[in-house]
Amino acid sequence: MRHAPKRFGLLQRLALSVALLFPMLLPAAAQDASCMSPGRVVKPVLQTHTIIPYPTASQWAEEQGFTIVAVDIAMDGMPVTITVKQSSGATRLDEAAVEYIKAHWQWEPPMQDCKPATAQVLIRVGWALGFPPRTKLGLTMPVSAYPPGAIQAFESGDTYLTVTIDDAGSITDGKIAYSSGFPDLDSKALEVLKASAGVMKGKATGSQNLLVRWLLPPGTLPPDFEDLRLQAERLR
Repeated sequence: MRHAPKRFGLLQRLALSVALLFPMLLPAAAQDASCMSPGRVVKPVLQTHTIIPYPTASQWAEEQGFTIVAVDIAMDGMPVTITVKQSSGATRLDEAAVEYIKAHWQWEPPMQDCKPATAQVLIRVGWALGFPPRTKLGLTMPVSAYPPGAIQAFESGDTYLTVTIDDAGSITDGKIAYSSGFPDLDSKALEVLKASAGVMKGKATGSQNLLVRWLLPPGTLPPDFEDLRLQAERLR
């Protein structure tokens, strides 16, 4: 017995047309749905982010400071353009940072919403000579103690003080033994502690070394901001 050909009504034909077209849309939709890291993703290749050598000539000249550079990263993760956004005050230090990063540092291919992209990151290189004194005493400054404008400038670090502590635990005198690299943080640390009666109560009296740590509030730094601190011996 021969079967009559199957006839499709209008609604069935429309449904079949949609079903045939829908798979063409699936790859893009599926890709969007499977994007586990939306937004920008820039990850350093850690083994390439080696320490930038401190120029010997800068050690002899006692050059210090902070260099901030902007690095433009190509789609393959290689740095293509490096621009000095803030100079350390020493051209030799700025050039050392730019040349070393360009020659050695790499990133994984940047992604934007799970698609290949270019990117730009900021890197701060702190150059400091000498080494801080040893101490067993330390405290962290509250965010409210930050000098005006210091948070907006992304200032942070460790200030080392040599202070005199009396029997009541108050600091009666002091000086900066090793700078955080930011003079306003250093002077503010000493100012706040001298004004805080009994701040070191229960600690050893007399002359003591004290570490004061300045930490930026969470979320202050731009995404992918790298902060590198370098120390080297004084040569004279």
